[in-house]
Amino acid sequence: MSIEPSSKKSSKTKLIYNALLGESGFVSAQELHRRLIARGAQIGLATVYRNLQGLVELGSVTSILSADKELIYRVCEEDTHHHHLRCRICGATVAIESDSAEVWAAKVAKQYGYVDVSHTFDVVGVCPKCRTT
Repeated sequence: MSIEPSSKKSSKTKLIYNALLGESGFVSAQELHRRLIARGAQIGLATVYRNLQGLVELGSVTSILSADKELIYRVCEEDTHHHHLRCRICGATVAIESDSAEVWAAKVAKQYGYVDVSHTFDVVGVCPKCRTT
């Protein structure tokens, strides 16, 4: 379950959050901005970037790095730590959990003396639907 922005958040933040809720997968800030403008919103690209970052920090939105090395965003319905399996063609995304990935990350951090460690894993491939087309 995602954390909805509080009523103290700006109307622009709510606009961006609600636009992300309507997306089926991850979307770039530029694409989200284009879609908002197409819907008649008066919002700058810098405002979209700034608010997306705030939503990520709040935990309301998840960001990952695309194959093009661009941050892409989505509202994540999962309220536990997890990773994503994403189709590089259509962008379909599945939330996945992996105990072995968590154990590996903790082991590597300990091996090098790191503490207060966080991590992200991007698992990217071609989904069954795109594989058959």
